[in-house]
Amino acid sequence: MAALVGLALVAEAPQVAAHAGLGHQEAALTRAIQASPNDPELRLRRASIRRERGDWRGALTDLAAASRRAGDDPRRILEEAKARLDGGQRR
Repeated sequence: MAALVGLALVAEAPQVAAHAGLGHQEAALTRAIQASPNDPELRLRRASIRRERGDWRGALTDLAAASRRAGDDPRRILEEAKARLDGGQRR
């Protein structure tokens, strides 16, 4: 049984590491957004990371802010669709 638990932890390690890396990227983007709040590209990038981390509400909040600044950017529309699908939301 202990071997199975150990295997499960090893199998999860890359995912945990990936999420930790995304957390650092999100924090860096948050600092960049504080310095340049009107840059929609930063919001799009952070929305993508938040979606990957399962923070769909945070992603949608960033996408709404990007929409006010970037309009109908196809990347924003695609990212919003992904966040809504991943979060189980329908428009």
